[in-house]
Amino acid sequence: MLRLRMFAIAAGYEDADDCDGLRHDPVFKMAVGGARERRGAVLASRRCRRLENTPSPDPIARMMLAMIEVFCASYRRAPASIVLDIDDTLDRVHGQQQLSFFMRHYDERCFPADPHLRGPSGKLVTTILRTGKTPAARSHRAQAVIKRIRQRWPHVSNRVRGDSHYGRATRR
Repeated sequence: MLRLRMFAIAAGYEDADDCDGLRHDPVFKMAVGGARERRGAVLASRRCRRLENTPSPDPIARMMLAMIEVFCASYRRAPASIVLDIDDTLDRVHGQQQLSFFMRHYDERCFPADPHLRGPSGKLVTTILRTGKTPAARSHRAQAVIKRIRQRWPHVSNRVRGDSHYGRATRR
């Protein structure tokens, strides 16, 4: 199912519902890898919608933490300091995807992702996908990223760099 969905997106089929029409397509069967073994069989396309809508916040948070561990493991020893860059990056959506919003700044529907990058080297620490609205300063998750890095490297200096909307005062 994952291969079918990835190939469908690569071929320009943006919605999981499109997989229903592709379940008999011989090219997609061959790309997914089952054309010779399952002649006449159809691809399990009707479950693609469930596959796409299944992830909940808990597994996504675990994946974020695993990405931080991969980042830390890429160093032989702890660096002296880490700069987390939290500038927004546009992630365009197709159609009316859940939790996407129209953002006037980009003039389209999107999910702005917050990529956390180590400064000069550009190594990806983790990416947090959030809804397409301006974040409240207190809702930002850089604290969780820093906490996880400090668990691994307690003496590393951490700096956070971001757009001005991350520095505004919060209402209580």
